[in-house]
Amino acid sequence: MIRECLVCGKEFEACNTCLKGVPENLQWRRVVCCREHFAYHMPIILYVRKVMSKDEAKKELQEAIDNFGNVDFCSNIKDVVDEILADERLEKSEIADRNSKKNKTGSVEESTE
Repeated sequence: MIRECLVCGKEFEACNTCLKGVPENLQWRRVVCCREHFAYHMPIILYVRKVMSKDEAKKELQEAIDNFGNVDFCSNIKDVVDEILADERLEKSEIADRNSKKNKTGSVEESTE
């Protein structure tokens, strides 16, 4: 059966005989094109299912990137990857900037960007 890799979108020949009693998303030959992409797939899936914290997912995803390089992620998971890899310090800085603006003007202006 031909499928699209859940990480990069590349078509690959999925294994239909791999471990029938194990959930499909836990078997790399059934959901991604190569073993390396499974290292990216698992923290994304576990984070989305709220089984893994953002910090844990970020650590594992960054480890995969460090070990195997950057990947052009599928458009349907790109936002999740960006959310996982977002720099917490930047997010806190943005909140502090908004609070600072609020204190100066009495209200927060909505951004139109």
